[in-house]
Amino acid sequence: MKEINKRIRQYRKKAGLTQNELAELISMKGSTYSQAEREGIITCELLLKVAPFLEVEPEFLLTGKTFEPPKPIIDPPPPPPPPKPTFEEVLSHKERNIIKIFRYMSQEKRNILYKFINELDAKN
Repeated sequence: MKEINKRIRQYRKKAGLTQNELAELISMKGSTYSQAEREGIITCELLLKVAPFLEVEPEFLLTGKTFEPPKPIIDPPPPPPPPKPTFEEVLSHKERNIIKIFRYMSQEKRNILYKFINELDAKN
C-alpha cells in the first residue's frame, strides 16, 4: 500500500499539484485527501479520480506497471506439406525390377518391347 502512496505523491508533484489543489480537483477536503495519501487509505474510487489529473493510468498507480493490452493469439503457420515422393519411391518392387531390366537392354530389344507395349495399348 505504501508503494501506491509513493507513486501518487511522486506523480502529484510531477504534475505540479499540492495535496490541497488535487483534493479540490477531485472535490474532496484537503485534510481528508492529505490523510489518505499520507496514511495509505487509498480506495479504488480515489485512484480512479486522481489518475487523470496525474496523467497516468489507475493500473500504473496500483501496480507500478504500464498496462499493455494482451497480444492477439496468432495461430502458427501450418507446417509445410510433406515433400512429394520421387518417381522411384512410388513404384512397386516389380515395377522397379522392370525398369532395371529395361535400363540394361540393348536398343534392339527395347524397340521390340516398345512395339509390344504399343500393340497391347491399342487393344485397350
